[in-house]
Amino acid sequence: MGIILYMTKKNFFKEQSDGTQVKIAVYCDYIEGYLIKVLMQFGICFVGDLFCGPGKIREKDGSPLILIEKSKRILKSKALIKRWSNPRIYIFFSDSVLQNF
Repeated sequence: MGIILYMTKKNFFKEQSDGTQVKIAVYCDYIEGYLIKVLMQFGICFVGDLFCGPGKIREKDGSPLILIEKSKRILKSKALIKRWSNPRIYIFFSDSVLQNF
């Protein structure tokens, strides 16, 4: 048994739904804390953003752009660099729509 979702191209990625806005807010709070904890512990982090989409819905950033911006900011942390001279984040994006890359 599974769930099948049907979406029309007409409405897909034209604007962020209320649910997407909540998801993005939770993601912003979660991903920053996650990256900091993993990097402070190991100095390296691998992140996969599957079904990442185009990265932007109108003027609002989606998960790919949020992840890149948070990663760039976190990697400049003096505390992180002091603990690990070369902290790294490897990001893998995947989407079934080729135009999103």
